[in-house]
Amino acid sequence: MIDPRTLRERPGDVREMLSRRGVEYDLDALVGADAEWRRAASAADAARQRRNELGRAVAAAKKSGGDASAHIAEMRGAADRLDALEAARREAHGRYAALAMSLPNMVHESVPTGPDSGANVV
Repeated sequence: MIDPRTLRERPGDVREMLSRRGVEYDLDALVGADAEWRRAASAADAARQRRNELGRAVAAAKKSGGDASAHIAEMRGAADRLDALEAARREAHGRYAALAMSLPNMVHESVPTGPDSGANVV
């Protein structure tokens, strides 16, 4: 499997490799799935951070003897939102992984161009 960073930073190299191999592959779909997965992961991380902040606010309110019911209600909503975002992240990762597993590995420059060993010069 190709490193996701290579896919993001050097998609032209991946396209060239696919061309040299004679493989038809929808690289744009894979790049899009990677971007979607990263956006979903970022949103889930932000929601997790918010839930944790609310948890600390609840603890501080209880420690000081104040009313934490508003924070608790907001924390429940944040937890539900986090669950939904985590489900979206898992789904996006599944799409990315399915596409990435079907992408052939990068070939070394010394490998002859062609779809199989019939292109080798003897």
